[in-house]
Amino acid sequence: NKIEQCFTILDKIKAPPHKIYAALYQLKGRIAWGLGNTNMAESSYLEALKQIEDLTPSSPEMQDLALKIYIDLGTIYGAVKDYDNCASILWLVKNRLEQKGDLGYEYARALGNIAIAFAGKGAYLKASIYLETAIDILQELGDVNPSEIATLYSSAASCYTEMSNLEEAKSAALK
Repeated sequence: NKIEQCFTILDKIKAPPHKIYAALYQLKGRIAWGLGNTNMAESSYLEALKQIEDLTPSSPEMQDLALKIYIDLGTIYGAVKDYDNCASILWLVKNRLEQKGDLGYEYARALGNIAIAFAGKGAYLKASIYLETAIDILQELGDVNPSEIATLYSSAASCYTEMSNLEEAKSAALK
């Protein structure tokens, strides 16, 4: 495939750029995730982060890429029900994005996945609060894929159902 061809070309370069390796591993991880191969996705994301760690010092661009990769990795952990790793990784991302004042799309992704960890541990009220915040952010952005917002509403409906708040569950499901 094309990504493997890119790796082959980079391997022939005397001092290959770590940032290109990192971006390729992230892309490989996202493709694996899309195909349902969580093990390959996880290992690709971890390799991407290793490439970034090899950059000294890491540029702001690479720090931003690392945050996105951590969100991707946290998503994987949430999907395989490793809620402790999911929450710990994404909590660090959330705090870093707050420090930077970057409360946009990636922040909403982090909150949505933190909510999955809370819900997985039975903390449905906390999960619903994070989901509603993520939904509000994505709706304000306006140019977000509607299916992403629908997925968050679906998760919120599940949380409200677990809390026996059927009116809120119905409202979220309809939205």
